[in-house]
Amino acid sequence: MAIVRKIRFEYYEVVCRLETDPQDQPDRAFDFDLWINIAAQKSLEARTFDYYQERARLDDYRYNDLHRYWILNFTRLRETNIPSKARIDQCAEAIELDDDEYIGEDINILYDGGLSTLMIQRNRHSLSIRGIESYINLVWNSDTEKIFLRPICPLDVQNKVMEAQEYRRIIIRFADLNSNMIDRQEDSTIKDIYDGLGAYSGITAEIKISIGNKKGESLDRETVVDTINQLTNNRDIVSKVEIGMREDEDSKVEVVDLFSDKVHDYIFANLPIRTSLASEYIAELMFDKYNERRAELINTLRVRDND
Repeated sequence: MAIVRKIRFEYYEVVCRLETDPQDQPDRAFDFDLWINIAAQKSLEARTFDYYQERARLDDYRYNDLHRYWILNFTRLRETNIPSKARIDQCAEAIELDDDEYIGEDINILYDGGLSTLMIQRNRHSLSIRGIESYINLVWNSDTEKIFLRPICPLDVQNKVMEAQEYRRIIIRFADLNSNMIDRQEDSTIKDIYDGLGAYSGITAEIKISIGNKKGESLDRETVVDTINQLTNNRDIVSKVEIGMREDEDSKVEVVDLFSDKVHDYIFANLPIRTSLASEYIAELMFDKYNERRAELINTLRVRDND
């Protein structure tokens, strides 16, 4: 028996800056292969560093000759908020760890040396992007150079969404129902929703409108487009606008965050019960997804560098 787990992945460019670089100077390219070589020369214990009140390390690394990508496995070594275990006929009991034992919370990262890009698995219990960035700099150990993970921003997301042929769902998270910033001079569906939610005297709210499992169906196009325009004009009242859409009848359903500041994907993985996701299994799924995305990343980076 297995369950399906939805995993988010985000795309970053790995760059660096010298301490003497002026603020208006563009980021410098960074050869992350050099960092991997330094980390590889350290023992597992030597590449374990303090992470706030806990510890973190690069657990494993391997190069895939077929795809020509690195897969890196980072682990947060957790020793607080330890879960308990239970049996059907027995009460739960705490899991006791020895002094040198931890709960490992891991993530996988794909590194493409050709583009200096990272595809990073997100796991709310493991290292954050800033945590990974801090760890990378601890291993690099330079007083004059700092490494940064810069999110790769999507190109013209709004136009892409507006030109979609089919809208499967829309999720809107309002940031402040008490705000007076929405344009109240123009009638719109989103204004009616916003006013209606305000009657609850709440602060935040999230709504989801979907066509369910009906294939080939779409939300009303005119209404969705009007909603997108209204939300774009009143950006401060929302914290999330996620749209499930298809660009045309031959494409797959794509999930787009209208106000996302980074390119991202989702992978659905089969997770057997009573076990954790194997890094090798996730890596194969990452290879396929990254290769689908790579041409777009090349174009995005080229357009940005020419701006």
